[in-house]
Amino acid sequence: MVQGDRNTSFYHVSTLIRRKHNKILNLKDSQGEWINDLTTVMEHVRNSFSKLFSTELLSSPLSSPSVDITSPQLSSSESHNISLPVSNEEIKNALWSLKAFKSLGPDGLHVGFFQRFWLVVGRSVSEEIKKIFSDRKIPLELNQTHISLIPKTKGPESIGNFRPISLCNSAYKIITKILVARIRPFLDKLISPYQATFVPGRKGVDSVIIAQELIHTISRKKGQKINFAKSKVFFSPNVNREQRADFCETLGFNSTPKLGSYLGFPLRHAGASNQDLNFILDRVNQKLVGWKANLLSFAGRKVLIQATTSAIPSYVMQTTFLPSRILDNLDRLNRYFLWGSSELKRRMHWVGWEKITQPLDKGGLGLQTAKGRN
Repeated sequence: MVQGDRNTSFYHVSTLIRRKHNKILNLKDSQGEWINDLTTVMEHVRNSFSKLFSTELLSSPLSSPSVDITSPQLSSSESHNISLPVSNEEIKNALWSLKAFKSLGPDGLHVGFFQRFWLVVGRSVSEEIKKIFSDRKIPLELNQTHISLIPKTKGPESIGNFRPISLCNSAYKIITKILVARIRPFLDKLISPYQATFVPGRKGVDSVIIAQELIHTISRKKGQKINFAKSKVFFSPNVNREQRADFCETLGFNSTPKLGSYLGFPLRHAGASNQDLNFILDRVNQKLVGWKANLLSFAGRKVLIQATTSAIPSYVMQTTFLPSRILDNLDRLNRYFLWGSSELKRRMHWVGWEKITQPLDKGGLGLQTAKGRN
């Protein structure tokens, strides 16, 4: 992004593939009917988001005085500190804490532009932000965002299968960073300590471990009230089909082959199985197929393995020891991509994988095996 892309065939092919992959040609409406006309698709998306970000209620049901709501509060002195006029130092610190080349907002200017030309634009930007804090109102042109749709599932069919994220203007990001810096000292008073994502030193994957422990704990408890609408029965493979049907009919439950997933992790009653974790191989394979190994140099393929395919399973590896078959297949995919091989066309692997995964000072390429990273 900083140095620009070279005018290569790989760049143009990647651009065409990405553009084709990201284009929404048709969607299903609320009745499950396909919409194929582009104009109608655009209208459907616009109406869906208008409904999502609006309400039909004339007043909030929580405004009733009979409802006793207790929430965390700040003292008057703490509220005063948050409301103090913003300084030039705060603005500059907030700007330099942002990443320079994230996705563009409606203003079309990266944060890196303001960082590099701060001596030129710094005064006008600071005056505008100070005015916003003084008036306590963000101008409409700065409060606009681009909405980008991120697919929740592979092959999304309806608008509900997309997650909207907002791409903000750079000035809006600076204002947000200033507010975050001012509120951060009081987070322990405003946010529950059980919110792992907001607690320093803890990660979202901690919640996955807690969820797994809850499953084990609940399985040992007796006499718990069960929500029949939300509950399903998970059977051992040793239970035959007739017994499963009789059990479900008697208790009024449906059966399920999986416990589902939480924060991207499959929930399990026992150790991880190959079937539960095949999605990791699918993600890596999708990346490799889209890159077109024959359009990249050997060094380019090595960099992509280090930066991307090796990072895909890292999130799951934080809490799970992957089965040997998954680890071996991850190495195989990386090995094939490095030498330009595929399932249909094998190429000569001139150096063994054991040698390639050695450190640079020992004659290897510094790549890591999946087992070593796990």
